[in-house]
Amino acid sequence: MASGIVEFENRIRALNDHQSSEHFDIHFNYHNPRRQIGTITGGVRSRALISFYVDALERLYRAMSGPLFQRRAPNANGKKTNVFVLDLSGVTASGEPFTASSGSDAYIALPCRTDEPTIHAEYQYAATSAVHEATHVFNHAMRPIGSSKNWQWFDEATAIFMESWVLPGNQDYLRLTRTWNDVPEASLDDEQHWYASGAFVAYLVKSEKPEFLTTIWNYPGKEASALEAIEEALKARYKKLFSDDPSELNTVFSQYCIDSYTLWDTSGLGFLPDLYARYGERAVTESFPVKSGKSWQPSAYSLNHLACRYFLLDIRQDVSQLEVKMKTPLRNGRTFLKAALVEIKENLGRGKTWPLKPNIIHAGDHTALFSTGPIPVDSVLLDHMVLVVSHCGYRDSHVPQNLPVNNVNFTLEIIS
Repeated sequence: MASGIVEFENRIRALNDHQSSEHFDIHFNYHNPRRQIGTITGGVRSRALISFYVDALERLYRAMSGPLFQRRAPNANGKKTNVFVLDLSGVTASGEPFTASSGSDAYIALPCRTDEPTIHAEYQYAATSAVHEATHVFNHAMRPIGSSKNWQWFDEATAIFMESWVLPGNQDYLRLTRTWNDVPEASLDDEQHWYASGAFVAYLVKSEKPEFLTTIWNYPGKEASALEAIEEALKARYKKLFSDDPSELNTVFSQYCIDSYTLWDTSGLGFLPDLYARYGERAVTESFPVKSGKSWQPSAYSLNHLACRYFLLDIRQDVSQLEVKMKTPLRNGRTFLKAALVEIKENLGRGKTWPLKPNIIHAGDHTALFSTGPIPVDSVLLDHMVLVVSHCGYRDSHVPQNLPVNNVNFTLEIIS
């Protein structure tokens, strides 16, 4: 990376052209400059690319500083943010754009060309890249880049969300969100899935309004993690992100996991038509055919913090009653696991929800048994049911060290 930085500094010194907008200074070279040596791979092919960059950067700035998000200017004394447009191959791993800082101010590096097969695709990518990186500039003003790994996932998730917010007709942001559909059992702050967590930020904005996102970024505790800032912001609204109390069945995260299954439900907070159209339903861990008079005890599963698993129950027409049980270990009478059984109607709309309640707690062997109890089933208008098991916990300074937050085991039993 050190050699990449040196190469980057050499390349930006060679940028001769300049365009200024209200809040950004864009530095670049043309591919075929007049009265200069050609730049080969280091220049832009058309002024249109710079126009797309300027438009997207200023759109993001207006959104962030406007009445909904109300973010303060990222640079002191009204200074403009420098944007360098150049060949990034050999600077970053795959020539991707980035935001870094020089002193207290951040700057942006954007590619002068891509390998997208059409000019339309390249301009779509250019717009989302500019919005994404300019979001990092605003976030840097609150939490300096690289100052806390506990904020990096939320920084990337916020940037992905802002792509979809500022550019609603541009679906290029979907290239980084596929794992959200494929791996619901990945933790929100798992480094391999930071971008996919943009769906969680979208959920918070839908449920709590856009200013809530700014409240999180403005959280005054400099040593706090992003998750602690979210938790404190929710407490001010008498809500909880997580809970290790077995009797508290509805946390913001557990409800998010339930809502996120029905991506096609226009009335739900989990409605994400672009994600659903591109990647389909969220992946289920396992599916079970449920027949009358039968019971199943599938193999054991595990779940990490702030993640979930979906189990599809294919209900046969002869089933009139159903009970689902979950057994999980306890520590000092506590567990972060929550579960709920949800009806999915024939029209794929969401029906009733039955939380699994703790009805037996064994202090001796440190286990808890959660159950829906016997519930009636009307299979006529039912497409299927889904069991949503969520892990509503994370490691922070308030969580006792003997309370496990990862690899929490549980077993299921389905009785009809």
